[in-house]
Amino acid sequence: MSLPLALGLDGAADLQDFDIGVVREFIEFFPENGLSKVLKGYLSSGISQFPLKAPQVVQEGQENGSAEEDVPFSPEDCLFLMAVGVYIPSNYSH
Repeated sequence: MSLPLALGLDGAADLQDFDIGVVREFIEFFPENGLSKVLKGYLSSGISQFPLKAPQVVQEGQENGSAEEDVPFSPEDCLFLMAVGVYIPSNYSH
C-alpha cells in the first residue's frame, strides 16, 4: 500500500477536501516524497487558500518570533519545487 493511499490522500476530488493538518504533517514527515514537494510548492504559492504553516497563536508573555524565520518562496521556487515533485518516481526511496 502506498503512503499517500494509507494516509487517505487519494480520495478527495479537490485539495480543499483534505484535512489541511494531515497534509501539513505529510509534508513535515516525508519532505523528500514527490507528492510532498508538489504540495509544499502549492501551499507556498500565492494561489493556495491555506498557508504552508499553521498560524501560531501568541499568548501574552511569549515572544512573537522564532530562531528560524520563514522566508516566502518566490513563484519560480514554487514552480520548481512542484516540477521536481512530479519528476520524482512514486517508488523513490532513500
